[in-house]
Amino acid sequence: MAIKVEGRLKPYYRGQRIRKYDWPNWLDGDQWLLVQEVDFKVSAESFRQQAQNAAGRRGCKMKTQVTTEDGMPAVVLQMIKPQMPKEKTKPLLQLPPPQSATAEAMFVD
Repeated sequence: MAIKVEGRLKPYYRGQRIRKYDWPNWLDGDQWLLVQEVDFKVSAESFRQQAQNAAGRRGCKMKTQVTTEDGMPAVVLQMIKPQMPKEKTKPLLQLPPPQSATAEAMFVD
């Protein structure tokens, strides 16, 4: 006999993935301490690499450190926002090289 149940399957959104981790919140530039089995289920080193990849997909870099918190493996992470490259500017007026003193003396009265 079939039994009607609700809430057993994850909702399906066409064309949109359900995120496993809260990257938009964690990649805000602040330092975050994430503890294994609380914030993530994989090994701390694996999660550290996933954080690096998530930042790279957004065009940023990530500082990470694998540590322990109350005896549990943990990862500290902080996104580093990209800096705009400095523009190379050309001088508006190109001055000729200075002439030697003997050439200037030829035109003096």
